[in-house]
Amino acid sequence: IGQRIHARDHQQVFLLGEVVKPGGYTVSSVSRVLNAMYVAGGAARSGSLRDVRVVRGGQVVAHVDLYRLLLTGDAADETRLQNGDVIFVPPVGRRVNVSGPLRRNGLFELKDGENLTALLRMAGGPLADADLARAQITRVVPPALRDSLPGQDRLAIDVSLAAAAQGRDGDVPLFDADTLVAYPI
Repeated sequence: IGQRIHARDHQQVFLLGEVVKPGGYTVSSVSRVLNAMYVAGGAARSGSLRDVRVVRGGQVVAHVDLYRLLLTGDAADETRLQNGDVIFVPPVGRRVNVSGPLRRNGLFELKDGENLTALLRMAGGPLADADLARAQITRVVPPALRDSLPGQDRLAIDVSLAAAAQGRDGDVPLFDADTLVAYPI
């Protein structure tokens, strides 16, 4: 037996910015940002998952960090959507690639103030066979510094995973397009 769908059970929201299929969508009245992002095909590769904005009546009413939900299951940032809401996905921020014996390898987006310690947390920490004494960050030399380092377009920086995981020795700053390689013992 079919169910009758009432208008009050659904609402119209708009997904704009760096999403796969921007436009207006009809979603359930109990939908949240992640539900709406799903129906729009998610964020484009160029879109941020760290600062998805919910705009209501011309005002930003929520900044949603989808990493918090996806990596830890914490839905505290999730906002229930209302009819006419705009979900805006801005361009992606700093991204760092991670590889080696860590629980999660891949490309991670960092917010302002997040550095190596936060990146290791997002990557799930080292595996049992990781060499905690040594890992390496490969960095593209910023254009402004290339004249002072002729012939060098990349730098290699050795770091300690153990010190970074414990927040010792200051946090190692990371820049867009950095690559962190952890090594096995």
